[in-house]
Amino acid sequence: MNKKPVVFTLVVFAAFAAATLLSAQSYEKLKDLLIDVPGYSGNAPEGMDMTYEDMKAITATREYEKGDSKLHAAIIVGQQASGVWNPSYQKGFKMETSDGLMEVTEKKGFLLFHSYAKDKREGMIAVLIEPAKEAGSGSVFVFSYRGIEDKEGLSLAEKFDWKKIQSRVKGL
Repeated sequence: MNKKPVVFTLVVFAAFAAATLLSAQSYEKLKDLLIDVPGYSGNAPEGMDMTYEDMKAITATREYEKGDSKLHAAIIVGQQASGVWNPSYQKGFKMETSDGLMEVTEKKGFLLFHSYAKDKREGMIAVLIEPAKEAGSGSVFVFSYRGIEDKEGLSLAEKFDWKKIQSRVKGL
């Protein structure tokens, strides 16, 4: 009996299993950064890694609720981050109407894009964690909220440790 095909199959399987475990760990390193939000019940953090060859796409997400209020937090690394953060966002941009607000500001040393629809009481904050150095790179923290006032949404987003997120995504 020729054992070469069996050995080859085992080696390929072991390599595939090792690669799967290593890639699964990338989003696992982010999930604990999606903290419990005081006063809200949160589901278990989830994650995904679609990294392939030169393309990196890693996310960790968590949803929260309190009555009719809903929150969503996500750490996005790689390809999808460049779709969230527009390189033309510049500090000082602001557009405000009676319906809502869009602005780019700086907090805690990070640029953030902030939008809020007053009539719907929903908003989104995208924090630039790592700027894209090339197409498909970079990372953002995104926090969206519905059913709460804007100041509360901003305050809740600041409870997440953006510096710790930045430190953790560097190794991915």
